[in-house]
Amino acid sequence: MKKTYLFLTLLVFVFFILSACGNADMNKPNTEPKTKEVTLMGESENWVANSYQISLTPDVLKVGNGTLDMKSGSEYKTEYLHLEVHAVINGEDTLVQTKTVTGSETDISQVNTGTIEGDAPINKDGEKIKMEDISDIYMTIEWEDMTKGKKVKERMDLSY
Repeated sequence: MKKTYLFLTLLVFVFFILSACGNADMNKPNTEPKTKEVTLMGESENWVANSYQISLTPDVLKVGNGTLDMKSGSEYKTEYLHLEVHAVINGEDTLVQTKTVTGSETDISQVNTGTIEGDAPINKDGEKIKMEDISDIYMTIEWEDMTKGKKVKERMDLSY
């Protein structure tokens, strides 16, 4: 009987020790950076943007990894394409990505936007921005229309 009592007492003691160890981790503040990610789409007269991604941690802003497709769908050769992605952060227009494609008769019917990563922008108070600080995201696309012999530029709003 004493052995059973001693065994049960020891078992309860071990259970409480193990329970306390698990609770210690639960009381620690979560120090891992929180990542906010959004995938955006957009459409203009001649272009469709697909799967454009924005990932923001307290320290890093990563944008891109999308595609830009010409609506004509067929091969479109030109010597120049330039795209810019802007984010309006706390009312201020900020350029977050740019890409230029040049070359003799380059097919721009489908273009990968590429990806860029850098420090998270800081607001005018010196604080890192949050996803909620971004009110508008848009892309401008400029390309040379070989049939007209001039550059054409469009703006495309990007949204969730």
